[in-house]
Amino acid sequence: MPRRLLRKVLVPVTPTFFFGNFLRFCIFDSLIFFYDILVHRFQCWRLRSPGYSLDDVPSTIYKIIWRHLQLFEN
Repeated sequence: MPRRLLRKVLVPVTPTFFFGNFLRFCIFDSLIFFYDILVHRFQCWRLRSPGYSLDDVPSTIYKIIWRHLQLFEN
């Protein structure tokens, strides 16, 4: 592939690709992340079962963060 053609293709695409992925991670994944936290808190409040309490929220937040980082890497 000639360098001129490669430069015409890669220069405009690279910032758009990076910025698009960055926006997707910041906006879309953040909304899903907060939705997961809210659903978990609602389930804790609704169920009130012995093995499932609001004390589990910090560990669940870490699990949600880990899951979203794994999705972003793939």
